[in-house]
Amino acid sequence: LQTLRAVGLESRFVDVRAPENSRSRKPDPGGLLELLEQRHVAPSDAILVGDSSNDFEAGRAAGVFTIGIRGGYFHEGAEPDLWVDDFATLIDLWQNRFNAG
Repeated sequence: LQTLRAVGLESRFVDVRAPENSRSRKPDPGGLLELLEQRHVAPSDAILVGDSSNDFEAGRAAGVFTIGIRGGYFHEGAEPDLWVDDFATLIDLWQNRFNAG
């Protein structure tokens, strides 16, 4: 959460789950599935942005598209659906791909 606030991205997300505001810990997908249910969002319509293998395992288990930001934790063996190098690339992707429709 602190990083999103620091770079001015917190308002771009509908909801953010982090250790300080979640009941279950990744790679358990429980918190993610709970969030999707609360927001009435199908897993196929959601995106999980993370930086660790635990993030991607949770997303995969929940059926959510995962985007990894390089420079985080536990990269060895971590396999999101898509890697980006930094938040600037994520913002460009978001604006050009996900807001296009």
